[in-house]
Amino acid sequence: YQRRVHGAHQTPWLFVTSSFDRTVKLWDIRMDCRVPITVRESENGNVTCCFSDDDRTLLASAIDNEVRLYDIRMDLIRKFDIPQRKSNTNYTRSYFLNSSDYILVGSYEEDCVHILNTYTGKKLNDVQIDYPNNSQRTDINIQSLRGDPHHPFNFSVLVAYRDVDMCEIIHVDMLKSADED
Repeated sequence: YQRRVHGAHQTPWLFVTSSFDRTVKLWDIRMDCRVPITVRESENGNVTCCFSDDDRTLLASAIDNEVRLYDIRMDLIRKFDIPQRKSNTNYTRSYFLNSSDYILVGSYEEDCVHILNTYTGKKLNDVQIDYPNNSQRTDINIQSLRGDPHHPFNFSVLVAYRDVDMCEIIHVDMLKSADED
């Protein structure tokens, strides 16, 4: 890598890395680890990468809502259609939800999490991340997010609030009705 590695994820024998040098590299740890077995490039610097639950596909996300799905041979399956903000600091992260049928996408300069169908790319929902006490402020920065492996359509988001120098983890249960809050 020419720049720092920002994301890494491992299956039993395969290891995937991503970097701001705009590459995603797939490594086989049973082989010579000085040379990746496959390299793919993105348009922007990469922020995260991860394998699906069945280890047959991987998800890579780059700056400004560039999210791509690859099969294990690193053939591009889909580039997700998420509007870009034309910002080089809109650090985007994406992860699979539970069974890998859906993905979560959150970006530093946005206050919502996009839920997309992994296979079709169609948007299921946008989940608005609200400021504490339902204030109307818009200075939320999504730092990270993960699907709950034990509960369908549940995930957590690490957010930072610029004006109050505070971070917190917000849990979202998409199956819970608004009346249950």
